[in-house]
Amino acid sequence: METHHRFLTSSERHTLRAVLHRASHSAQEHGRANAILLIDDGVPIPLIAKALFLDEQSVRNFLKRYRLGKIDALLENHYRGRKSKLTGEEKDRLRQHIAENLYMDCALVMTCISIPTYSWILKGTDKELPTNSGRRRLNLNGAVDAESHEAIVINSPTIDADSTLELLVWIESV
Repeated sequence: METHHRFLTSSERHTLRAVLHRASHSAQEHGRANAILLIDDGVPIPLIAKALFLDEQSVRNFLKRYRLGKIDALLENHYRGRKSKLTGEEKDRLRQHIAENLYMDCALVMTCISIPTYSWILKGTDKELPTNSGRRRLNLNGAVDAESHEAIVINSPTIDADSTLELLVWIESV
């Protein structure tokens, strides 16, 4: 099994580790940085490929790119896409539709605040993202009866100690 061990300087390792900790880098860039760090640690390429769900040749290509041009070459995106299968008219209709509508892929966190993780808008345009802040917020405080599995939910102006006490009084009265 081919192995490569300790070819990175400490500064290069630090730079590659920084890629792993920055959200601004893509998953592909994280994978490439991981591969180079693992190669430098002496992990065999077949094991790296298996761990990162890549083929061995891709890992070898990452190493070759890194050796030729360091971090810049490694992180360079060579993906150019392919020719669109949409007709000109379909592209125009899609552009118009995206300009008039907002589509988002969101994550819902425990505080029930929707956090957009991806959206589709036309390049060079701004889109306002409505939020659930202010007077239109819905504050639900609730509990589930462990035996009957019934939910008790109250709508309060705020979620605080007073609304929690109100919920507990309501539970006692049921």
